[in-house]
Amino acid sequence: MQSGAIRGAIATAPQPPYTTTITTTTVLPGSEKSDLAEAESPPEETVVVVDDLIFPPQTTQEQRKAIVSEFERIGLGTNDWQAILDELHGAQLSRTIKNPIGYARSMACRAAARQFHLEAGEGIAKQREMLRHLEATDETNTHPADQQSDDPSKLPFGIRSALERIRSNKLREASK
Repeated sequence: MQSGAIRGAIATAPQPPYTTTITTTTVLPGSEKSDLAEAESPPEETVVVVDDLIFPPQTTQEQRKAIVSEFERIGLGTNDWQAILDELHGAQLSRTIKNPIGYARSMACRAAARQFHLEAGEGIAKQREMLRHLEATDETNTHPADQQSDDPSKLPFGIRSALERIRSNKLREASK
């Protein structure tokens, strides 16, 4: 709230609304949104991937370009880029980073001087690796539902005999 004294009187500026939501929807030529309600509700957290780099969801396109430009300008090896982005994301989760470009630049300078140690981004990196591992496991595992067969001879003996009893009971009930 801003206020100021003018000849003994106090002028008070109105407070901005705290629940203001700004939603931006980009529709590419040739594609249309069929459900307007879907376009109005922003996703909880969007994963931003550019050139195999996973950026924090809060970064804008301009910030992403500037961060990559800083990495290139400093001459940082591409192997360290994701670790710095993870550190930025972890730091943003714990506190407000007013200048993500400057924060990333600072981390990149440390990495170039071999003084960078992953701290806040360690959890982010572990989470991403765990998700990658789960996705790989899901792709390689075939689910039992995919292997179902109508052949009762492939069922275990106990299940086959129980199904046979049920079937014979149903047939008896139907014939009465």
